[in-house]
Amino acid sequence: MIRKSALAAALTGAVLALSAPGAGHAATVNPVSYSFDQPTGCGTWCYTDTGGVELTDGVLGYAGWAVNEGLPWVGWRNTAQVNIDFTFTGPQTFSSVSIGSTQDNPADVVLPNISIFSSTDLINWTFQGALNTPVSSTNNNDAYSLAPHTFLTVSNLNFTSPYVRVQLNSNCCFMFADEVRFDGSASGAVPEPSAWAMMILGFFGAGALIRRQGPGRARRVETLAV
Repeated sequence: MIRKSALAAALTGAVLALSAPGAGHAATVNPVSYSFDQPTGCGTWCYTDTGGVELTDGVLGYAGWAVNEGLPWVGWRNTAQVNIDFTFTGPQTFSSVSIGSTQDNPADVVLPNISIFSSTDLINWTFQGALNTPVSSTNNNDAYSLAPHTFLTVSNLNFTSPYVRVQLNSNCCFMFADEVRFDGSASGAVPEPSAWAMMILGFFGAGALIRRQGPGRARRVETLAV
């Protein structure tokens, strides 16, 4: 007879592998598309979104917005509010949203305030969190600085949705964004390779216990109470 405690231990190891912490850890979640409800603006140059990929292509600008003639910044001039709606491949669970932005002075390019909303139908939106950025000259960067720029992060989020709205609210004249990043995990995430390995080892252990009974012994597997 297979000892219940030994078989239970082997099977429990396999089950725990499926719920291992690594199987659902936070990671970057990438949208499939996005759109915004306000046209981009022009100043010294025009800060357009070429091909609708500027905010998710991984290409970063510098703290100095004027480097490379404003590329790859997407910018809005004298626009109080912009809604950027992101579509994902199904419901995703989000823990934080980060927006790359910059400022040169409180009377020109200024860091925006940010609000995050979720939706299941792109019609009705639910507020999930916000980040207010007080206007301050301490956020200033030289327009031609080659230093890394700021990422504004709305953290401590915990919602699941196929659509996310990033709302930028202007604090002055120009507001810029070059990248939007989402941290979280896909709903029903598939276990990582390490988790699958633990599960397989657990089942092998259970099989080894069964084989040890030998052909000349009566074999009886007792029902395990879970």
